[in-house]
Amino acid sequence: DLSFAIGDTQILKNVSLSVPHGSIYGFLGPNGAGKTTLIRILLNLFSAGSNKVFLFGEDIAKNRIKIFQRIGRFVEQPSLYGHLTGAENLSIAQQYYGVAKSRVNETLKVVGMLEYANRKVSTYSLGMRQRIAIAQALVHDPELLILDEPTNGLDPNGIREIRELLISLNKEHGKTIFISSHLLSEIEKMCTHVGV
Repeated sequence: DLSFAIGDTQILKNVSLSVPHGSIYGFLGPNGAGKTTLIRILLNLFSAGSNKVFLFGEDIAKNRIKIFQRIGRFVEQPSLYGHLTGAENLSIAQQYYGVAKSRVNETLKVVGMLEYANRKVSTYSLGMRQRIAIAQALVHDPELLILDEPTNGLDPNGIREIRELLISLNKEHGKTIFISSHLLSEIEKMCTHVGV
């Protein structure tokens, strides 16, 4: 029953959803429907006000740090340092989360970027940048991935690669994935559950 407004503009009204463990949950809506706003509330980037938001059955307002250790996230555009390599960008995330250095190469392998690890991010295609951003979200081995339009701006081949990666993360690595999109055809091809 989540509602959210900025000034007089109602962005979310009475939203309720439940993401089953082990699912790929597609959160669909046209551009401007409030998908990113909801994700920002889930990640405590926007205040939910008097509303209650629960992740893993726990109130986000009371257990934020504990909950966020179990989540990997990617909101809007990849936030990467172009002058650093893919591995160096991932190493920053690895240090932030305090996980073993070995997680850098393990995660690069999972997202199919190990062979490009020592190239500067500024030389990467958009699809490669998206993969590194997903790797950043995975480096601490979270249970849940929250991804905001990870295929945005990609060509059909790039979209297919990200789709296959997400299906693999779900089936082979046991990740629960919450993905927002406005592309019905893509959500249809990968998701086990859908919210509109």
